[in-house]
Amino acid sequence: MRGMAAVVGIPVAAGLVVLPALGCQPSPPDATVETTEARTTVEWRFDEPQPEWQPLVTMNPNTRPVKVERTDDALRLTLDESNNNLYGDPRGGIVIDLPQWNGWAWGSILVRARSSEGIQGFFVAFNTVPGEPGTSRSPFPYEFYSPGAETVNDGTVQTYLLRVRAQARTDTWDRLGLWVSADAPATFDVLSVSVVPDEAVPAAYLAGTTSRLMESAITGRTYQISVALPQGYDDSDRAYPVLYALDANGQFGTMVETARLLSTPGPPREPRDNIPELILVGIGYPVGYRKDVGTPRELDMVPQGSSVVPNSLRFMREELIPLIEAEYRADPDDRALYGHSMGGYLAFRALIHGEETFQRFIIGSGFGPDAFELEAAFADAHDSLAARAFFARGLLESAEGAASWRKLFEVLDGRQYRGFEFEVRFFEDENHMSVIPVTISRGLRYIYGKE
Repeated sequence: MRGMAAVVGIPVAAGLVVLPALGCQPSPPDATVETTEARTTVEWRFDEPQPEWQPLVTMNPNTRPVKVERTDDALRLTLDESNNNLYGDPRGGIVIDLPQWNGWAWGSILVRARSSEGIQGFFVAFNTVPGEPGTSRSPFPYEFYSPGAETVNDGTVQTYLLRVRAQARTDTWDRLGLWVSADAPATFDVLSVSVVPDEAVPAAYLAGTTSRLMESAITGRTYQISVALPQGYDDSDRAYPVLYALDANGQFGTMVETARLLSTPGPPREPRDNIPELILVGIGYPVGYRKDVGTPRELDMVPQGSSVVPNSLRFMREELIPLIEAEYRADPDDRALYGHSMGGYLAFRALIHGEETFQRFIIGSGFGPDAFELEAAFADAHDSLAARAFFARGLLESAEGAASWRKLFEVLDGRQYRGFEFEVRFFEDENHMSVIPVTISRGLRYIYGKE
């Protein structure tokens, strides 16, 4: 049988990479296998019939399975209005039954695909949830899933590599599915699906990190949620503090590796107050680079009035945090929130409106026109604020903004809220962007330092 040697040794820079088409040679119509010393790579190619792959019947009786048809080189999934989810966006996929595969044996999934405009992304998933189709309002039918892949919609063939999440690797796989998301009618052509053993793909540079797509019923938006676990997580049974980081598209990598370095003991004669090992949760959007987040970020972070609890905060409190604390050993009494710029102002609003959802805050360069009104309304009803917060700003940012910050912190200092500790730092020679790394480093050391 012709194998898949072409996939061996593909570099992986994170939980997901998009590579140019690999140009693999055609294979026999059935799934092909290349034997390695310990495990095998399994590939299904769709330039020939693969009848085992079928449209997935969703859990929502009002959502029809996607239309599936063969082209010369692929299996085409057509998504239209009949596949809409509760928010009016087409969703659907294909699935194959597996003969009780051992989930521990596999590290990654390779998908070669071609997508049209309208496709948002996809992920692979394993095993269907209990229950009969048509018994749930949610169409999503899977138990475990991989990080999500943002697609390149220029009509070219791309190869997507997706890591298998840790939860899926502890169970038997009896089904493998491909779940596609769109925001308009579109087509998604699958040329091949390959299941790759651990030893065929190097570990990601940002180790111990996975991501997923998460739809919010509160905001109506789709988020890319990344989770970075501490190195010793699998070898312990203790609960860990959790830090939730906004603007993950641009700042999550800096946050993760800074936190990991600061939790590492230094030389015996070097004074260092180490921070604890953390679970880090990045809240971003499935668009790739930070410069592309645009409208979703603005809708989540622009003030909605001082008396309104932001829907993005409700998403964290009512949807995201319960999910994280159900799936990971997360300490529910030790949550932190980080945000910079608009994210910093959302973090400030969480400090005021959060009902003590978070106990620690790192807030960088965030200020809004209703900050004083927001704080005054809170002060009228409260004399305590159980939180520890670090605020930072670069002195190369606007002088007007710095003056407003100083005035706000004079007000906060004068309130003498019981239980509230905070520190404010203005960093010389730092602008709105360059201040981010020092904000993260100094902020982590303050909020997790000796109290």
